[in-house]
Amino acid sequence: MDPQSLAEGLLTQAKETLKRDGHHAPMLFVNGKRENTIVLLEFNTPDEKYGAMYVIGRRLAQIRPVCVAFVSEAWMSTQMPADGQMVVDMPDRQEALGVTAQTRRLRTWSVVVPFVHIGQEFVFGEAIQGSDVDTYLLEYFWKGVLDGER
Repeated sequence: MDPQSLAEGLLTQAKETLKRDGHHAPMLFVNGKRENTIVLLEFNTPDEKYGAMYVIGRRLAQIRPVCVAFVSEAWMSTQMPADGQMVVDMPDRQEALGVTAQTRRLRTWSVVVPFVHIGQEFVFGEAIQGSDVDTYLLEYFWKGVLDGER
């Protein structure tokens, strides 16, 4: 499975969801050898988010995942945050919609598109994409898969 094609296809769908619903809930798309599944995520803290990814990976090990993609709204900035600072607290923050896809062999592709909403309309900026991204969140999913397979 090609993570770039998956991420770009999901971004197209995510933009439509954002336009239709006014938001995009965090979702995990898991492509397995036995079946595919979509998981709607709920969390309040980063620890809950990472914990949820591990548990989901462990529970979905039986479908033999080959690729996973995380889709969510996020904050982005033109600068790196200082130690201890969160992007949400930065003055130049901007809303974005992001998709990161990763194969079991850790081939990764991420695409993020900034957006603004004006009234009921969403205006999307230029997509930023590439394979050189940190994927700590998805690594927790894969750790769960490995533990679930034991």
